[in-house]
Amino acid sequence: MKKRIKPIIASTLALSMAIAAPVPSVLAAEPHQAAAPASAESTAVKWVPLRAIAEALGATVGWEDETRTVTLTRADTSVSFSYLNLGEAKVGGASADLSALVKLDGDTTMVALDALNGWFGSRVDWESGKLTIAPDDHVSRAYAFVTALNRGDSASAHSSLSPAMASTVTPELLQSVWTGNFTAFGRVKSVSQPTLSENAVHRNVKFVYKTELMASLELTVRFDEAGFVDDLYIARIAEGSPEYRSPEYEKPGSFTEEEIVIGEGPMRLPGTLTMPVGEGPFPAVVLVHGSGPNDRDMTVGGSRLFRDLAVGLASRGIAVVRYDKVTYEHSFKSGTLPNFTIQQETADDALAAVRLLAGDDRVDPERIYIIGHSQGGFMVPRMLELDTEGRIAGAVLLAGPSSSFQDVLLEQNEELLRRFEQLRLPTDSIKQNVELAKDIVDTIKNPQYDKDNLPADFPLQPAYWWFEMRDFVPMNVAAGQSAPLLIVQGGNDWQVPVRQFEDWKKALKDRTNVTYKLYPNMNHLLYDFDGISIGNEYGGAFNVSSELIGDIADWIESDPS
Repeated sequence: MKKRIKPIIASTLALSMAIAAPVPSVLAAEPHQAAAPASAESTAVKWVPLRAIAEALGATVGWEDETRTVTLTRADTSVSFSYLNLGEAKVGGASADLSALVKLDGDTTMVALDALNGWFGSRVDWESGKLTIAPDDHVSRAYAFVTALNRGDSASAHSSLSPAMASTVTPELLQSVWTGNFTAFGRVKSVSQPTLSENAVHRNVKFVYKTELMASLELTVRFDEAGFVDDLYIARIAEGSPEYRSPEYEKPGSFTEEEIVIGEGPMRLPGTLTMPVGEGPFPAVVLVHGSGPNDRDMTVGGSRLFRDLAVGLASRGIAVVRYDKVTYEHSFKSGTLPNFTIQQETADDALAAVRLLAGDDRVDPERIYIIGHSQGGFMVPRMLELDTEGRIAGAVLLAGPSSSFQDVLLEQNEELLRRFEQLRLPTDSIKQNVELAKDIVDTIKNPQYDKDNLPADFPLQPAYWWFEMRDFVPMNVAAGQSAPLLIVQGGNDWQVPVRQFEDWKKALKDRTNVTYKLYPNMNHLLYDFDGISIGNEYGGAFNVSSELIGDIADWIESDPS
């Protein structure tokens, strides 16, 4: 629930190796079908400049004059040869004869194109001084994209963007964000071999970087179906995070999982539908994220809150939809929208998921529920308002704030200070945060400002996001609604303190279809923690409380609608 400054991709653009030797490229070219690596027996060799192509694809090329040795390195790829003896070259640590595949043309090292493609596992071509890359050679295209930004060729980098991304990001903005973040994280010390994955929306190339100022950073370049860069995402990798473990209440074989797409258009989202095995139609739920750019599993450290909820509820015969949040899957595009709202961040996609379930014959259309965690719970009354077709049968609020977002911002910082004092920990920085939160709240509540007249230098960006929902108080809206609710709260939650739970009770005291449950030791991540939670435990590997899973399933099975 703790609101962070929304990045334009505040860390995404800091990365990759510094590379020189500009080379024009055409990333949208028709696929070039590379042949098998050339050999000495090849009769038709296409010679291309090694340095220009290799550096454009993210490699470093070195030259040792005394031994006339060329070295080429990129992550796990390594090639080394000396012009004094091309028959004893090294490719990936193994001996190789490159006498028929490498030659010197004046001062330029030329290499057989098929050999180069074989070393990199790429499918590139070279015509008239231009590099072309097959649309589905995503790794090469990712390397070429970050290389262009590193050498300041913003026009080339921008030309590789998808229409959806290019419409919100100018070349100047793309380059300035990249350059600014490069200095923020320090010199790159090493980069891993990239990994390629895909979901229902994007093909993703992921790099892990070691930098001077950060231990590990994970950069993901997302591609659309046509091979254009459609978004970028950065994550700081916590060193030593434990592995996730499946919960005991998961019953393999009692459900299946399938990849789905939520919504339509350029901001559609990939997701997972967890469907019970057996005869339906089944009741179903949509899981709605808290604050931050979260994946579909709500991965935090070694925990996966939404996966636990999905498999736990599906094991009880309840279908579950979870999906990658728009600020995770489309972080750059959403971060550059000037009037991006909490409705776009949280509500719209949840309602699209509800519509998807309503059209599935395996789902009971009269028993579709939403489960909102933290910010997702905060937005439950808004989602019920927007559900004009009445598809939502009820909702579960997991640590959902009852007051305005700015009020809970202050309250969570005051609660954290109280806990630091209780634990006798240093409080200077926490006190500073409390004072900053007070100033922010005063500014938000100042009547001279609104969403159309934003204060200059507002410390939480985008400012429009905050002022657009300034007057939304979920408990006041819910008081006039009729959909049944299950409101759940952890007594060990500092991010949404128990006072918010008590305020729900007061505001909804006249409603008869609201159920409340307080779990004394449960923290904000929905598992029991014996100590005083201040967030330090979030990096561990824990599972959502089995009692909570059972209570939600019981409530849904009771058909509260």
